[in-house]
Order: sequence, then C-alpha cells, then structure tokens
Amino acid sequence: MRDLTAGFIAELEARVKSVAIFYEAEFASGGVNLWTGSGEITWDSKTWTGVGSIIQISSVTETSDVRADGLTFTLSGITEAIRSIILQEVRQGKPGTVYIGFIDASGAVVADPANAFEGRLDVPKMDDSGTAISVSIAYETRLRDLERVREERYTNQSQQVNHPGDIGFEYVPSLQDWNGIWGRA
Repeated sequence: MRDLTAGFIAELEARVKSVAIFYEAEFASGGVNLWTGSGEITWDSKTWTGVGSIIQISSVTETSDVRADGLTFTLSGITEAIRSIILQEVRQGKPGTVYIGFIDASGAVVADPANAFEGRLDVPKMDDSGTAISVSIAYETRLRDLERVREERYTNQSQQVNHPGDIGFEYVPSLQDWNGIWGRA
C-alpha cells in the first residue's frame, strides 16, 4: 500500500471532497507545475499554476501484472502561442509526475497529495481542428524500456559513443579475416 498521510486518508473518507490533480513536468527550459484548479497554489515548496478544465488526464491504471501502462495529458482550448511554446519545449525522455490531492475550504492543499503516476515523456501530438487547438503529451513508465530493441554493437563506433578515446574495439573488423592461431601453438 502507498504511504498516505493521515490527512489524506481523512479526506478520502470525508463525504465532501475537493479533488485536485497536480502535474509536474520537465521541459527544455525547466520545470512546469500545473494543477486542475484556478489561480496559483503553493505545495511542496513549489508554485502550481491553475489551468482549470483545459487539462485532461487519461486514466491511471495499476495492476499486479508486470505491464508498461502509460498516461496521456491533453491540453485543450489553448492558443497558438502556447501550442508553439509547448511543442518547442517538449523533449522526449524528460520526467513527468501526477499527484492526486485535496483542497480544503480555505483553498490550501490538504496533507500530502499521493503520487499517482511517474514516467518519461514520449511524443506530443497536436490536433488543430480549426476552431480549437489541443496538444496531447504521452508519458510511459520505465517498464517500456524492456520492450525496446538495443541497437548497440561491439564495434569501435559504438565504443566511442560510450567511452570516447577507448581503442578496445579498434581492431575487431580486421579479426574477421584473420587465419592465425589463438594462444600457444
């Protein structure tokens, strides 16, 4: 079970709840902190900017199976300028986190929001219908790495990428045609 604070559990059990979703992402120029309310709110020593209903989040699934489930954020109703900034700033592989929390009657964050999803940015997709612009940003878990094909070879070129200056594989191509005897004769 996740580590939930007493305040968080109390809010889960309360009859009336004010749920807030917090989205923390890293882009090329730095971090972005958004939440599903309006205005700015402070939590975890960070200022979170409210985007209201323009942010949509796909369902977060959690199973006992070893499966790589992802998550998609969709920002809809945004301007052309914001869309351009998002598409220029997004970098594949950057981290993103979703927290679920509660807001009390005074507008403060209750206890500590729970970490609902953590992953790395995949590829953004844009939909411009002519009347509205939306950008979908997909995140995937680290388990997705298990499904990727590794393209490294035992060649000098691959060795130079990982260890510049190392000459351990410099003569590997010439070994293909070698007809000598290994070890002592």
